[in-house]
Amino acid sequence: KIIAAVSGGADSVCMLLLLKDLFGAEKIICAHFNHKIRGEEADHDELFTRDLAEKIGVQFKSAEADVPSYAKSEGIGLEAAARKLRYDFLNLTATQFDGEVFIAVAHNKSDKVETIIHNISRGTSIDGLKGIEYKRNNIIRPLLDLSRNEIEFVCNYFNVKPVVDATNADNKYKRNLIRNDVIPYLTNAFGNDFSDHILKLSESASADSLFLQKVTLEAFEKCCSIENKPFPKIVINRNCFMGLDKAIQNRLIRFALSRVRDDCKNFVFPEYTGIYSDMILRVCYFVNGNNSGKFIEIGSGVYCVSAYSNFYFSHKSVMTPKSTFDSKVEISEVARTDFMLDIHEFSTTEYFDGDELEKLFGSDFVDKIKIIRGDIGDLSFYPFGMSGHKPVRKFLIDSKIGTFERAFVEFVVVDNCILWIPEVRRSNVAPIDKNTTRVIIVKYISDTEEA
Repeated sequence: KIIAAVSGGADSVCMLLLLKDLFGAEKIICAHFNHKIRGEEADHDELFTRDLAEKIGVQFKSAEADVPSYAKSEGIGLEAAARKLRYDFLNLTATQFDGEVFIAVAHNKSDKVETIIHNISRGTSIDGLKGIEYKRNNIIRPLLDLSRNEIEFVCNYFNVKPVVDATNADNKYKRNLIRNDVIPYLTNAFGNDFSDHILKLSESASADSLFLQKVTLEAFEKCCSIENKPFPKIVINRNCFMGLDKAIQNRLIRFALSRVRDDCKNFVFPEYTGIYSDMILRVCYFVNGNNSGKFIEIGSGVYCVSAYSNFYFSHKSVMTPKSTFDSKVEISEVARTDFMLDIHEFSTTEYFDGDELEKLFGSDFVDKIKIIRGDIGDLSFYPFGMSGHKPVRKFLIDSKIGTFERAFVEFVVVDNCILWIPEVRRSNVAPIDKNTTRVIIVKYISDTEEA
C-alpha cells in the first residue's frame, strides 16, 4: 500500500494521479489532513480532495486538528506544529494496513532547491546540503525529479484543476520568500541553470555525507552508550569524545540528539528535525568547560548534563521520578549452616545478621523494613568497609551519582537507619560474621525491573 499525502494542490494531485496510474487504485490510499489554518478554504480543499479520490476510485482517509492552538500550547512555530500533526496522522493511517506500507509526499525538484537554500540560510552542516532524500524509512518522495512545468502538464493531461493555496504567496513564511523572491533573483543573476548547479552540489554533498555518517556511527559505538537506569539517556564518554576530530564531534552530538526519546518513547528530534547548528555549538562549548554537575537545556525539553567523566542527553519528561513507585523487598531467613554467600559488586540481594537486627530494632524488625526514595532528610549513612559515617547526600556525591540520578536513588531502611542503598553500597549494620546463626536475606526488586 502507498499512503499518498494529498493537500489538493498541484504537486500532491499530480503525485496521486501518477501513483494510481502506475500501481492501480487498490494499492493507493488518498490521505488528507485539514490543518484548520485557512478556515473555509481549508474545508474546501478537503472536500475537493475527497471528491477527487472518489472520482478516480481510491480509498480516502482524513483527519483534522487545530494547528494554531497546538502550536501555541507546545510553544513551537506554526509550520513545525503542522508538520508534526500531519505526520502523526499519516503514520497512524499507515498502521491500519497489513504488509509493507509507504507514505508518499509530493516534494518536487524545486522543493529540493528551496530546502538547500533554506538550510544554508540557517548555517547548515554538509547534511543540509543534501536537501530532500528520495526515501527515508517508510517515507518516499516520488516527484523529486519533476519540475513545476512537468507537474502542471500531468494535471492538465488528466484534466484535473488543483486548488490554489493562497498562503503560498505570503512571504512572511521563509520558504515562500525563498520560492517567490530569492530563487528568481538568483536565477536572473546566475542563469537558468542555477537550480541545476544547486542539485549537483546536493549530489556531491550526499556522497560525502554517507562517508561521514559511517565514521560517526563508528564513533558512536566507541564513545557512547544508551542507558535506561535510573532514566533513559544517551551517555558520551568525555575523553573519548575529546579525542575525535571536530567534524565528527559535531556529527556525533547531532546523531546522539536524534536518538533522545521523551516519556512516551517518541523521538524528540525525529530524523534530525529541529536540530540546529547553534544547538550543537552550545553543547560543544558546554562540554569543553569545567561544568561537572551542571546542565543546560538545549531545546524541546532536552537537557545536556555534565556528569563526572561523561556527559549525557535526556528529556526532562523522564528525568523527574514519579510520585509513586512500586519497588519492593522480599525478605527470607535461613540458618547459617544452610547459607551460601553470593556477593556481586552491584548486587540486588544483601545479607544481614538476624540476631543483630533484632537486638537493634526489636523482634518485629522484619515488618519495619521498607523502601524510600529521594530526599531522606538529614539521615547519615554508615558505609560498609568504612569507619564512621557520612551525610547521605555527600556519600552519593562521593559515589559519583549525579544530580538528577540522586532523585531516583532508593534506600532500604528500618526505623531511621539506612540498611542498604541497593546497587550502590550496603551499610555496616549487622554484617554476617563467624558468630552469625540467623541470616536475613533481603532481595530488592525495582519497579523498572518489574516493568
